[in-house]
Amino acid sequence: MVKYNFQNVTNDYDSSRSSGLLGSQVVKERKLVLEFLDPKKKDIILDAGCGTGYYSLYCKARGSSVIGIDTSQAAISVYNSKGLNGFIGDIENLSFDKQFNKILCAGSLEFTKTSYKAISCFSRSLKKNGIIVLVYPRNNFFGILYKLYHLSGLYFIPYGKLKLSKPVNIHLFSKNSIHSILENNGFKIIKDVKANVLTNVLVAVKIS
Repeated sequence: MVKYNFQNVTNDYDSSRSSGLLGSQVVKERKLVLEFLDPKKKDIILDAGCGTGYYSLYCKARGSSVIGIDTSQAAISVYNSKGLNGFIGDIENLSFDKQFNKILCAGSLEFTKTSYKAISCFSRSLKKNGIIVLVYPRNNFFGILYKLYHLSGLYFIPYGKLKLSKPVNIHLFSKNSIHSILENNGFKIIKDVKANVLTNVLVAVKIS
């Protein structure tokens, strides 16, 4: 999974996702994620690609046990400073075995080298009848712009500033492609909803 970019831009990550046009799109996405994840007491949740901990804090406040995984040491440092339990790790190389009843992967799958491998790790990490809430970018006009943005190596931060980062080739998904990967790894799709111009949020249950 991509590491350099997130290490390079962690300090600006939260502010860049909460302002302007991007911020308005993220709000819609986050609302669906939290609705579908519905964290409760006794839930054991893996926040896969946890970043600085937005979703994990919400889950912890509702009594859930949460573990965060991210490739960025800088992000994990911020995450743990908030009283959360996070580790540096790659979602394509998880060592958990039926440990969680819920997994959240929001904004990370597109950065994997092999999305199938990540989904396979999620399946192995989930208990039977556990759920995964997954955010993925669609293969549409806005998805292509999103892909070109990451290939450009430019990173926009608030107030019109730019940072240079390493170009990254991300994955885009159609409903059929992401559903096929999940179903081939023992999941049944429960719902898949358009969140904004770029992303969908889906829920799937592990049935085998």
